[in-house]
Amino acid sequence: SDVLDLCLAQPACSRFLATKLLRTFVTASPSEKQVEQVALSYQRQHLQTGPVLRDVCRSPEFFAPAQRRSLIKSPLDFVLGTLRPFAVQIHWQPVRELLARMGQDVFDPPSGKGWDGGRRWIQSTGWILRWNFVTALVQEQRVARLRPELWNGGPEQPLPQWELLLLGGSPAAEIHSALVRQWEEAGADDRARRQATLLMLLSLPEYQLM
Repeated sequence: SDVLDLCLAQPACSRFLATKLLRTFVTASPSEKQVEQVALSYQRQHLQTGPVLRDVCRSPEFFAPAQRRSLIKSPLDFVLGTLRPFAVQIHWQPVRELLARMGQDVFDPPSGKGWDGGRRWIQSTGWILRWNFVTALVQEQRVARLRPELWNGGPEQPLPQWELLLLGGSPAAEIHSALVRQWEEAGADDRARRQATLLMLLSLPEYQLM
């Protein structure tokens, strides 16, 4: 117990925890200043992560434009983050199998620390599996049943709403223009047009980031 207390009292301990926290929730490359601020917060909170994470998520740095889309979504973030706003019924067994194929079997982590993540999530096989997932979801609804208002009864032009929901606001002008062209050129069938545009949006590189 005394040895453990001595280890936890070392400044390196709070800095290690601060770096891990920032890399998980804020940025893949935290600055020295960010690490120092969070490390001090850990020391004030007696190494309790809950209060520190709350403060981080309320800080101006968390919402700074420089931190937007600086982290690559894990398979879990990508799949559940897509299902949550759109699905009314989720078929969990196919979802679990899909996550395992993507490299994140939530019931079988590779070690006690979990997954390394980062760029490992977007190797070529990962890209294909993500594309297959959004295609199966939007066009075939094999992994979930989607809200009916996605295809009818919603806004006549849902693109601004989808951009806000999925990208956190308007994307770069060239991306928005490409989405508008997709909408306009997808034909007269409203359901097919909505499916094609939503599929394109979910396949954007920007949507792979958070």
